[in-house]
Amino acid sequence: MSRFSFKTKKFFLLSSTLVLFFFSSCKPKENVSWDFKPVKYENFTDYGNYVIKVDPYEAYDLEKGIKLLNAKYDQFTKPACTATAKRNTKGEVLIGRNLDIYISNSPMYITEANYGKYKAYLFSYLGSLFFEYNELLGMKKLPQEFIDMLPLNATDGFNEKGLYIEANMREPDARFICTGTNTGGIRVTSGAVTSLVSTNCATVKEALEFLKQFDFYTMGDGGPLSNWNYAFMIGDATGEYGLIEIAQNEISYLPYQNGQGNYYRTPKWNAIEHHGSGYGRIEIANENLMNVQTEKEMLDNMKRCMWTDSLLYAQYSFRDEKGKLHFVDDKGNPALDFRSDASALAYENEAYPTASLLDDTKFEEVKEKFVSNINKKTADGYSLYEKVVMYGNGNEKPLRDDASIWTTGLSYGVNCKKRHLYLKFWQNDNLIFELQW
Repeated sequence: MSRFSFKTKKFFLLSSTLVLFFFSSCKPKENVSWDFKPVKYENFTDYGNYVIKVDPYEAYDLEKGIKLLNAKYDQFTKPACTATAKRNTKGEVLIGRNLDIYISNSPMYITEANYGKYKAYLFSYLGSLFFEYNELLGMKKLPQEFIDMLPLNATDGFNEKGLYIEANMREPDARFICTGTNTGGIRVTSGAVTSLVSTNCATVKEALEFLKQFDFYTMGDGGPLSNWNYAFMIGDATGEYGLIEIAQNEISYLPYQNGQGNYYRTPKWNAIEHHGSGYGRIEIANENLMNVQTEKEMLDNMKRCMWTDSLLYAQYSFRDEKGKLHFVDDKGNPALDFRSDASALAYENEAYPTASLLDDTKFEEVKEKFVSNINKKTADGYSLYEKVVMYGNGNEKPLRDDASIWTTGLSYGVNCKKRHLYLKFWQNDNLIFELQW
């Protein structure tokens, strides 16, 4: 019998509240490539450079976590994550992933999770929500209600068996709301999939079977997150990978998908949606995917579809005779293709079908508005464009203080067979966390 079993009550349902308890496991090798001596606080360790390592804890309450998220996420209106996956010539599964979200003075959290069959690391970034980095250091302790919420916000999980899973949100849409995937099953929000799967499954096959016992529902329960659904790229050390999508009271699995943005790929759902975002990001990420053979190359490939590139090169973009959009730099050298969902930010307060923008005759109008927006001076005297340039040159403060600019926060490169992960914080190549099981 496995060490984690619902029948043996190691998974507790108390008064309709889900509580998960931790168990011990092996220790991976960590490496952080910046010169900083970790500082231990009451229940977390400061790794420096906006990185917090959370201590293992005995239990957390997911239902309380949902309430906290609903109280905070009312301002969170648009997701923007990108993932790609493939097998290299050795048959090893490689997964790349960008977490495109607000950059801010808030830290990124790494949590050791020991509550299931397998030791796993969970990764969470909360953008401009909750605590700023220096505020947290001054507190010296994470509140319990915040700890209860962290597994729900775990966008990525990587376990000792080499299974990696990452979560992307789908655009909020009541047509896809999920009230339950398995009547009579263990009722859990779909936001918990990343943490549950990474701590209890060694392979994709195990994960798909494992998920059947749950009655997953869309996270919100009437709050601002009620229409948010999740989808998950997953890969393992055996060479299997694919995409799990949860919507309309169903769990869909598409094997060997090359990636995901923030739109449905399950055919019947994609046919309904005709919207979503991330089409352009996936297109760019996949342009060089066939040449990627290592997890480091996968990490580097994710640079190609960062939000910041849209800001830096938008004013030089153009449409060729075939209708394809391109970037050039200020010297006219070819750069990346213009991302459809990035230019849709020009219409952020309007319903705009980003998926069709590549063929839209309004391109010049969209481009003009987008460029105007990113060059507009803000209250601190800088434009969004100037802040991104300054950030890339090492001056982080204007961009972090803004706390409202979409940019690539975290990038991952993973080799499931080697059980090896690179995580790059922001866009500084010197800020890399490396995990080897």
